Amino acid sequence: MKLVLDATSISSGGGVQQCISQLEAFDNQDKEVVFLCTQNFPLFLLPSLRFMEVRVLPFRNRFLIFIFQIWLSRYYKLISDADVVYTFFGIGLRTRKNTKAIVNIAYPIICYYESAFWYYLGFRKRLLTYFKSYTRSFFIKLHSDTILCESEVMRDRLIDTLGVRAEMVHILPPALNLVASQGSSRSLPDRSLTDLKFLYPTGLDPHKNVVRLYDLFRRYSSFSKPFKVYITCTRSEFLTYLRKLRPIDKSILDSYFVFCGKLFGDDLVDMYRRVNCVINVSDLESVSNNFIESKSFELPMLISARDFSLSCVRTPFVICEPHCTASLKDAFESFLAGYLLEPRCSDKLLAISPHDRVSRLLGLISSDK
Repeated sequence: MKLVLDATSISSGGGVQQCISQLEAFDNQDKEVVFLCTQNFPLFLLPSLRFMEVRVLPFRNRFLIFIFQIWLSRYYKLISDADVVYTFFGIGLRTRKNTKAIVNIAYPIICYYESAFWYYLGFRKRLLTYFKSYTRSFFIKLHSDTILCESEVMRDRLIDTLGVRAEMVHILPPALNLVASQGSSRSLPDRSLTDLKFLYPTGLDPHKNVVRLYDLFRRYSSFSKPFKVYITCTRSEFLTYLRKLRPIDKSILDSYFVFCGKLFGDDLVDMYRRVNCVINVSDLESVSNNFIESKSFELPMLISARDFSLSCVRTPFVICEPHCTASLKDAFESFLAGYLLEPRCSDKLLAISPHDRVSRLLGLISSDK
């Protein structure tokens, strides 16, 4: 069997971590396996692969990648000769009828049209994002024989939103990434410490609501205990992002934020071992690595009041409505005072080992033949 692993939509973030964590497991299979990506993929992070061929498409432009995915891939010999094409994340590839296409979906935006995220987008941005979401939904349905998602919440929403048959959509939990696999059980941080650190491992996409933290600190200048919020972007990136949305008060940045830049591997592990709480106040997620890694390092969380958050959190947490600064303030103060809620799904596996995930995927491929 010839299996093509499609990573043409992946360039950064949690998708890269998930992809890399599973490649070694695929590399040990008694099959012809080819890994396909674009020049946007951080190839320097790839593990040493003994048997797997790596093909890199010679372009970075997103439009060219899109054209390849919806049209040119059908005529690309690697794809036309494949028995199975598995897309890690994305809209999948156009394949011939004799090729089985499995698409793993982590686009929550396509099934959360009631989210507050849409309300806070500008009119033009909202129209463009609606168009992108509709386009993604259309091509996912067109390209997929089987759809994989990471949670029951996502499965129910995808069936309802895409209008596909229930038996076409399967739940396959995400893999423990290399960072999460280095987590170790430990007691919860001592909340009497004066040097408290919150970590938000995130990019600056609008649905991540990073700007709401700035709004919080602009409105409320004091808290019951001092703390810092560590964010995985650079100060200049944050300033560029903020200028489009708000007047800038640099004293707020100096008082409350620490900008780490993008963190990978051991650097991110070290950061998790130094902080007291992990933040995820996003409006839209599938199963974020933040939840998986928080569980691995036994760190409490500050989360948004969303269905995916409540189904994914596995450690004690405080909850907020991210678009309400008063609610955010209450959540921080609750954490500082030690008033945390217990997760309702603490014993349910959120992620599985990369080898288990690959084994389940190959079992699904075999059973569908």
